[in-house]
Amino acid sequence: MIPADAWPKGDRLTWDDDDTRTHHDFTDDPPTTRPYTDAENAEADDRDETRLVEANSATIRKRATDAAVSNRIFLDLTAPTNAQTLAEVRLLARLANALIRLAGDDYTGTD
Repeated sequence: MIPADAWPKGDRLTWDDDDTRTHHDFTDDPPTTRPYTDAENAEADDRDETRLVEANSATIRKRATDAAVSNRIFLDLTAPTNAQTLAEVRLLARLANALIRLAGDDYTGTD
């Protein structure tokens, strides 16, 4: 429960809490709360999905950039060891997966 004095009177009329899926109305005296409606839940789901897509997109882009840097370092080695070559193959597989996700706008995951 949000305390009645959480915000000065008139400072905020309503507040939607996506974490608890609760709508708070400060125009009522005393302030009231209610669970989200189906429409508000759908909107909150959309906001959650948007945040997830943005976070996954940033992670994939960062990993692709990091892999490209590592690839340049590997290419500069004059005589890579078997372990270095194996690590590079794994890195390139992850890089290829990241590029495929980027090309297909697939941000449902980061693997």
